[in-house]
Amino acid sequence: MTPQSFEPIARQILRALRGGRSQAAVSKRLGFSSNVAAKWESGQRMPSAEQALAYGTKLRMDPMPALRGLNRNASAALGDGTEPDLAAWLRALKGTQLLGPIADRSGLSRYSVGRILAGHSVPRLPQFLALLDAITDRVEDFVDGWVGIENVPLLEPRLRRTRAARDALFQRPLCLAVMCLLDTEGLRCPEPVQLTKLCTVLERELVEISACIDTLLEGGVIQMVGGRYVTTGALTVDAHSTAEQERALRHYWTGVGHQRTALIRPDDLCSYNVFSVARKDFARLKELQREFYRGARTLIAASEPTEVAGLLLVQLGCWDPVQESAASSES
Repeated sequence: MTPQSFEPIARQILRALRGGRSQAAVSKRLGFSSNVAAKWESGQRMPSAEQALAYGTKLRMDPMPALRGLNRNASAALGDGTEPDLAAWLRALKGTQLLGPIADRSGLSRYSVGRILAGHSVPRLPQFLALLDAITDRVEDFVDGWVGIENVPLLEPRLRRTRAARDALFQRPLCLAVMCLLDTEGLRCPEPVQLTKLCTVLERELVEISACIDTLLEGGVIQMVGGRYVTTGALTVDAHSTAEQERALRHYWTGVGHQRTALIRPDDLCSYNVFSVARKDFARLKELQREFYRGARTLIAASEPTEVAGLLLVQLGCWDPVQESAASSES
């Protein structure tokens, strides 16, 4: 979505910040002599992202929980929260993603994206939303956490779909593989053939595949069009979950990976390395894993045409005799 696409969404956010107050009252409360709130909500003017967030704080709609909640690993870049460093936060969210794909998805030029991320340019609220969406694909989560999605109806259908996809992911993890396969060129065929291919490729019985289809249909993630199942939008699903749900998903997909190691297919790649390193270098390995995963997500999001579905498992474990000894002593 482009900044132009986000302008009406930005207007709804600014209207939500006003709440039950009049436009004149809000403008005065924010220190303006003119009725700037009316100009925002009509689209005549737009505040910068920093101004909009600061106004939210003044109007008792603190954006910090929504900013921090979007990505725990990036939240430290915001600072103490009194004046959040949005450029540093966006850079932390970006990770190793390339500027080119981000610029393409946001509708901004590479030059503009680079200046915003470097802190040399302050984006207007619609630009900020477009950039955040391009980097995370979770702008609806941020808006819901800040002003409540019910106050921004333009994003409500998108959040409903995202939640439906997440629910499907937790109810039946295999749904995610079914979703991805239905988006490939090889599954663009009549429904009976789709079901047969899904059973064959995923090595599952028809009853399990049918249950996944029913779950995805109920959540509105797929629909029947022209005699075949098609996805209703982008397939990126962020597993925003509780710790228990996250453990269950990890257990499920590592189990699938374990099953595939019994008979590695020609295109499968399985690597392992048992090693000993300094703690500082183990910490660097953890960061390298995060960078690799972010880069992989960027590549996946930009890849066309969709011809195959894949499973990427990256695991890093640590045996620490010092910590293990300390834990044993305490117990």
